[in-house]
Amino acid sequence: MVKVVGYIRVSTSEQASEDKFGLPVQREELESYCRAKGYDLLEVYVDEGISGSTLERPQLNRMLSTAKDFAKVIVPKYDRISRDLYGQLFIEKELAVKGVELESVREPFNGSTPEMALMRQMMGAFAEFEKQRIAQRLATAREYKRKQGGFAGGRAPLGYSAEKGSKRLHINADKVDTVRRLFALRSEGLTLQSVADRLNDEGHTTQDGKHFTQMQVKRALDREDLYRGNLEADPIL
Repeated sequence: MVKVVGYIRVSTSEQASEDKFGLPVQREELESYCRAKGYDLLEVYVDEGISGSTLERPQLNRMLSTAKDFAKVIVPKYDRISRDLYGQLFIEKELAVKGVELESVREPFNGSTPEMALMRQMMGAFAEFEKQRIAQRLATAREYKRKQGGFAGGRAPLGYSAEKGSKRLHINADKVDTVRRLFALRSEGLTLQSVADRLNDEGHTTQDGKHFTQMQVKRALDREDLYRGNLEADPIL
């Protein structure tokens, strides 16, 4: 019996999208596919709330580090592995070096022939195109909201909360110390990952009560002007 693992992922925007291609649906598709193929599904690696445009994904990296222990990685769709063509090719190469094949449930472009590789690359290019279109639409909508005044919507920054339909952010008192500690650690010259590790060791959690990753630390640091009150816009606090 062929030993395989599964990989599934959702980003924050996809969790709220209309297609509802969420984690339970992805997992069910994987398990049904493996049963039909007679595969021995060893584990399903899950990255929740992480964009497919970044390779800084904890479970993806854990899967790559153990790739010698299985023959195939099964994904519901190729864009689960990456929404960036370069990222997809990089991951495929990393797996291929260890003799591991990438296989999709929904897309019949599996295999190592040049034709199948070309089709997967075309799918990756379309996924990247769609990612850029989504980003453009979101940016346009947020710019429109910003011009109307107040908070433009989206996910509230760490340390704040936002009520649906409200144009103002409210301070989340439970996360004030976390934000201060994050910036203090960074000021000591620590790397993003070291800051995340220290926050986790000290019991701090993200807005959702989860462990910090270096990407989440970076997002907070990128909003330094907001935390310092340097933004020039209509009041949002």
